[in-house]
Order: sequence, then structure tokens, then C-alpha cells
Amino acid sequence: GQGIPEEKLEQVTKRGVRLDETTPGTGLGLNIVNEMAHSYRGSLTLSKSSMGGLKASLVLKLSKG
Repeated sequence: GQGIPEEKLEQVTKRGVRLDETTPGTGLGLNIVNEMAHSYRGSLTLSKSSMGGLKASLVLKLSKG
């Protein structure tokens, strides 16, 4: 895809935020991933890909035991 403008990257993880109202969607996808990552003491980082589009990095902590 075209990706997400850098100035909007933080916004798209908020509940209900959609960048294009002309396409179907709820604005919940990235919010759910972000909330789940935080609930497992991890993180979701969004950035522009060097090839164009969006790069999403999901980091989760390993459990001991």
C-alpha cells in the first residue's frame, strides 16, 4: 500500500482512528494490536518502510517459566 504519513503514525493506534473514510473499516485493527502488545509488556512500533508502505514491528517479552 501507500503507507501512512509520518505525522499520522501515532494517531492510527488510537481507537476508532481511520485515515480514509471512503474505505470500509472500523479503525480498531492497529489499536487492538497495540493494546495487546502492551498487555503482554511488549510494544508496537510503526514507521515508514524503505521500500514504501508501512513497517510494523511487534516486540513481545519472553516468559520465564
